[in-house]
Amino acid sequence: MSKAKLQVIEKQLKDIERSANQLEFSEDTNTLVAALNPVLREWEKRFSFFDHLASELDAVSRIDQNPEVDLRAAALQHRALEVEYLLNLILAEADVPAQETDTAIRFVVEHDELLKSTAVQRSLLNLALRGPSEFRRLAWFNICRKLPYPLLLRPGASSKPKWGAGELKSLRDELIANRTSLGSRGTLLNTGESRGKQSNQIPDLLAALVLSEGKERLEAVLALGEVGGVEVAVFLADSLSAELSKKGDENYQVSLVSALANLGGSASVEALLEAIEAGTERVQLTALSGLEFLTTSAAIALTESPEPAVLASVEMRDAYIQLIGQLTRIMSTGEASLSAYVRYRTEELVDTLNDSVSLFARR
Repeated sequence: MSKAKLQVIEKQLKDIERSANQLEFSEDTNTLVAALNPVLREWEKRFSFFDHLASELDAVSRIDQNPEVDLRAAALQHRALEVEYLLNLILAEADVPAQETDTAIRFVVEHDELLKSTAVQRSLLNLALRGPSEFRRLAWFNICRKLPYPLLLRPGASSKPKWGAGELKSLRDELIANRTSLGSRGTLLNTGESRGKQSNQIPDLLAALVLSEGKERLEAVLALGEVGGVEVAVFLADSLSAELSKKGDENYQVSLVSALANLGGSASVEALLEAIEAGTERVQLTALSGLEFLTTSAAIALTESPEPAVLASVEMRDAYIQLIGQLTRIMSTGEASLSAYVRYRTEELVDTLNDSVSLFARR
């Protein structure tokens, strides 16, 4: 009796998996919904279905008390969870509770076989770009850390980027020309704000970071530095951290560092410090120039000495003091691989930051 019950449950799961697999060949979620059993098309009914399935599997284990049956029931229990989370992620209905969506994301990204699914990759990207705010970073973080680059959202072909490199450069040039001031858009404390109508282009620009290659990808990063705000800074910081850990494309890392220096704010500063600790010499020097860009009175070339900035508030002074401590730690711990020149540039920046703090104290 128990084995027959398990066979019925296994067939149910196979049928659901077969329906879900149809999305590998279609970008239309309605295709999956139409193929599903009606009790799985809405979250509340789906939740009840899988809850009942779990109860049945638990009952089989308790009644039969057979090690072989227990093992098979446990495997089906895990498989049912996998299917439930997969459907919650792919269908992403508005009425799915936040905790359920969060759990679905965290479960799926820990299973490599699920991450190979183009439907899963597409769902994660949609959540990162246009999903509820509480899930966007979680989805983006795992795209950067766990998914292959570039994403192939249709079997055998990557999605076409919205812009070419020339169009992206023209967009960035236009954004720069329309600025009200030169220099970084943000500060050590604050990130520049998203720029009005142009902020509507942010999802497509972020998509280019995982779908496009070469110059298109680099130009998209720099354009984000011109148009983005706090969330973009966090996303780019996550992208840079992932690239540093994977020892990825150096040109891409340099572009990310440049964009973050333009955006400013705490997430950008932390990412620039990580680049000094973990990047190549070129990335380290770009990150140091980025911090100089954010903390000194003007943009600094590699061969120039930075000038101390006039600090306008106690909060800014405290931020400078904190940065001095962070840079000093990087130089003293020995964990970062700093060439003699990178160390010299770091010491020079620390001296300039100290000068700014001293000037503030003498006001």
